[in-house]
Amino acid sequence: MAQIWSLVLSYLLWIISTALGILTMLKSLELLSSVFGLISGNRWVHSALDRFGVLILGLMCLVFVLFCEHYYQQGASENKLWRRFGLITAVELSLLILAGIVPPLIS
Repeated sequence: MAQIWSLVLSYLLWIISTALGILTMLKSLELLSSVFGLISGNRWVHSALDRFGVLILGLMCLVFVLFCEHYYQQGASENKLWRRFGLITAVELSLLILAGIVPPLIS
């Protein structure tokens, strides 16, 4: 019974990590848009770079979500779920803060 609850908890934590990952991706897209706006004045180049940014960051987010699911499942079976969730969340929050701080600094 405890194993079932640890798996349920791993999926709940996975949902939280997925939501933070998507939020981080969206803030990173804003950061890329700011950087592209400074680099290029051509709207066609800006549009192409923005779309490739969406594609690449979307693929990275998908890989991250799949990795987290596997990583949390293993953590649940090894009783390391909270440590792994803390590590992933710390990385996500660091990237989110960085993506939020940099655009005002470069403007």
